[in-house]
Amino acid sequence: MLNYLLLLFWPFGVLFSALKRVEHKSYRLVLSLLGFYLGYSMIIRAGSDGSRIGTRFGNNVGYSLNDFVQILANTYSGGEGNPDFYLTSISFIVSRVTDSQHFYFGVLGFIYFYFFFKFYGRLTTYLKGQGVVPNCNYLLLILIFGICLIYPFSAGINAVRFPLATFVYLYAVISFIMYEKFKYIIIAISTFLIHWAFIPMVLVLLLFLLIRNISKLYVLNFLLVMVFSTSFFLNSSVVKDTPLGGETISGKLEIYSNERYIQDREERFAKLNWYIRLANSLPYYFSILVLMLTQVSSFAIKLNKQTKAWFILSALFIIISFVIGGEADPINNRYTKISFMSSVIYLAFLYVGNPKSKLVKALMTVYIPIALFQFYTVLRTDFEVFNFVTYFGNIFVCWAAEDLKPIIDIIK
Repeated sequence: MLNYLLLLFWPFGVLFSALKRVEHKSYRLVLSLLGFYLGYSMIIRAGSDGSRIGTRFGNNVGYSLNDFVQILANTYSGGEGNPDFYLTSISFIVSRVTDSQHFYFGVLGFIYFYFFFKFYGRLTTYLKGQGVVPNCNYLLLILIFGICLIYPFSAGINAVRFPLATFVYLYAVISFIMYEKFKYIIIAISTFLIHWAFIPMVLVLLLFLLIRNISKLYVLNFLLVMVFSTSFFLNSSVVKDTPLGGETISGKLEIYSNERYIQDREERFAKLNWYIRLANSLPYYFSILVLMLTQVSSFAIKLNKQTKAWFILSALFIIISFVIGGEADPINNRYTKISFMSSVIYLAFLYVGNPKSKLVKALMTVYIPIALFQFYTVLRTDFEVFNFVTYFGNIFVCWAAEDLKPIIDIIK
């Protein structure tokens, strides 16, 4: 009851009161409602992904059911610019209820936070079950929460598709690793319906299922090296000549791999502040460092079945990130975030089996400034679309207020 009262009077306070019990459904519901509040109060900036998504939602208000069916039928044929079932379906459903963009983004925030905290709850459930998350273990708590701060809260609402697909995918994968139920594989595969760019992630998952039961680590490492070596020859065919997804996806791949597009992105990237550029590359190299050092035999790292699974996945994610970055837009290589998240999960699982390992503790210590740096860049991004009212007010204040400015415009 206290959490629901907080939602009415200070929604952001729910994050602090409910987070420690996120593995319980009732607390996840409260946190999902916080997501609705953040989406409702978000400021839509001109030219942003949110602005384009809001415009498409407005178009849906006038569509009939037949129009919606026709749009879905054309999703992968090149007739639609957005080749994903999820956003098309959600925008049409919400448009049957209201034409309010604030309410629409609130729904998107609710769905994103639901899966965000489903994943977070699953991870903490596993670690608490191993008896390694006492209240005093701040190192591990930073590690866990840092995983979830790879994306700003606003990204799951403003960018919508890729961050949501990421957490649905990771929730399904971690659930499969823990419980080995086939339904979670189906959930992971379905993420390409949220964002077409998860088609490679589905292929990674299928490859993982083929090699995950190899008991000899040297055989497994050899196969991973072979996969990595093969990726040098697959770059062009995977990115430019892929037969998957129809004309719409092929068109998007052509855009992302266009030399002029990549050059324009690189020039824009070079103009960004140094800390944003560093935040884009540092996690990727940290991921590689974690995987390489933990395979050095002299460190005597123990891998149980679940930990080995995350090692395999992390290696495959880094490979797919390399493939995409080699031929498509390397600046907008979103797969590096997934490889980083997976590597940190792998590090957390390592801690379970090797709590006294000096190497694991050293890697976790190295991760702390990266996590804090990540937190700063995430907060900076959220300040682009949230007002002080978002953090310290409530939905009634947001509803009554007019012309709220983003925090970043106020403090500049």
